Amino acid sequence: MEQHEEILKAVEGLFSYEEMGLRRFEKTTYAPSFEKFQEIAKEFGELLASFYEQCVDEKGTEAEQEEAKEEFCQSIALLFVEVIRDRQEESDSKMQREERQRDHNMFMATYVFPYIMEMRNPYYKQLAAAIEKSWSAAFKNSKIKAASFETVMGGFQRKFLGFSL
Repeated sequence: MEQHEEILKAVEGLFSYEEMGLRRFEKTTYAPSFEKFQEIAKEFGELLASFYEQCVDEKGTEAEQEEAKEEFCQSIALLFVEVIRDRQEESDSKMQREERQRDHNMFMATYVFPYIMEMRNPYYKQLAAAIEKSWSAAFKNSKIKAASFETVMGGFQRKFLGFSL
């Protein structure tokens, strides 16, 4: 249970960069901003690896390992939902809650998912899929998809004399 609390704090730590990250989400500032986020997320990545080793017994059968990996990914995905639910305030208007949720979705898509996709560990794709599924189930109208840093960077349009190339 103690490790659960540590990972929960690390997930909260990821969201400490949310406001700054979203302000720096522009073509010229996204790459350095993502590098800064990677530094902040390093503790999360280390805790995740440690927790994974404890949860997934490499000596078990392949089916047992796969089931443990699935449970691990689901438990981490639920932590992301828990952190955002804890941040929601009942006193906010519906419009404020929706705006805040759009910001959370944007941060997940532009910083958290690209970080997870960069991990390239045995479970990164499964973790991303579990977060996508848990997130859309927990938050109405919030279907987010995992993308790599390169994909996000590729989404910025190149312009010449004001025209998209």
